[in-house]
Amino acid sequence: MGGRLILLAHTNKNRNGDGKVVFGGTSDIVDDVDCAYTLDEISCEQGKKRVLFENIKARGDVDTEAVYSYSTATGQSYEQRLNSIEQINQDTAEKAKQERWLNEWLEKDKPVINAILAALEQGDTLKTNLVNNVHRNYGFSNAQINKVLAEHTGSDYAKGHRWFLLSGHKNAKIYSRLNGIYPPGQARVETCQAVKQGGN
Repeated sequence: MGGRLILLAHTNKNRNGDGKVVFGGTSDIVDDVDCAYTLDEISCEQGKKRVLFENIKARGDVDTEAVYSYSTATGQSYEQRLNSIEQINQDTAEKAKQERWLNEWLEKDKPVINAILAALEQGDTLKTNLVNNVHRNYGFSNAQINKVLAEHTGSDYAKGHRWFLLSGHKNAKIYSRLNGIYPPGQARVETCQAVKQGGN
């Protein structure tokens, strides 16, 4: 006769380079079991928590990952919380994972993003002036600034873009803050007019 045993272990405080949790328990646990998953929270809002199981060891045909949600409402019994568990379909799970990745990305770049936004508010919209301002006043390297500047340039705020780029007089690179109230692709009218007139 056989049996099943479920073991729990902790993960490391720091995530790996891909932003995933890292198993941090005794190595014998993973070595001796047939199947192992990491468990990570991907969202918690409107009284629902979503968690992601990712397979890190398998000796059979098992799912590589699975996403579940459950109620976090206060005042419910253990049985009610247990009965609230639902498996999330792949499309919804992928969307939740993308949202988590976006939030982690924005949080990682937040200090440089805030410094760039502050420089834009001060009127330094020309790329050279913008980079010099952030480097001089906030101490970030030019490489850091240029990387964040490039990665967060675009017209869709929901995708992590925080400013857009326009070509000015003599192909000067001019940046302007992208506000979340604007729909994708809609630049600020006053900035476009200034660029057409050769302003910076």
